Order: sequence, then C-alpha cells, then structure tokens
Amino acid sequence: MAANKYERSLFSYLIVLIKHVIKWYSQPELRSSSWVKSIQNAREAIQDLLTDHPSLRRLIDILIPKAIRKAIQEAENEMGISSRIDPDELDKGKLFDDDYFV
Repeated sequence: MAANKYERSLFSYLIVLIKHVIKWYSQPELRSSSWVKSIQNAREAIQDLLTDHPSLRRLIDILIPKAIRKAIQEAENEMGISSRIDPDELDKGKLFDDDYFV
C-alpha cells in the first residue's frame, strides 16, 4: 500500500494526538491549556480528514497501533521518563472521547 499525502497526514495527526494524551496522563502536574488545545486540534484535523476523504476510515484501525508505538517513543523522549499509560488504554473510542482525555 503506497501512502498518499492524506494517509501520511492522518498518521501524523494520530501521533500528535496520542503523544499529547500520553503526556497528559503521564505528567498531570504539567497539564496546560496548550495541551488541551493540541489534543482538540488533532481530533478536529483527524475528523476533517475522515470527512473529506472517507476512504481513510478503513485505515484508521491499522494506523492507530503503529501511531501508538511511535507516539510512546516520542513522548518518552520528550518527557525524559517512561510513560505511565498502558497502550491498551489508547483505543479509538477513548482517543476521540472528550470526557476521557481532557
């Protein structure tokens, strides 16, 4: 499967979303409105991509596990600590649920 620019964008937004959710969960003392905005912006960008390009919906379940692995690595590098979140907690429903994260 050759990745087109929309697939790459979706993957990138998923990484941003998941990375900030990990940081939100792992460093509650550092939570800020900018993290909230970053999570909301990523969710909105993903929803916009899926609305504008419905064929991407078939890929989201494939991309989320890959994005989780990449986001954990990036978040841990940025935080300088191991994340305290169980990757199994990062399912699609929870990632896009405002009541769960943020």
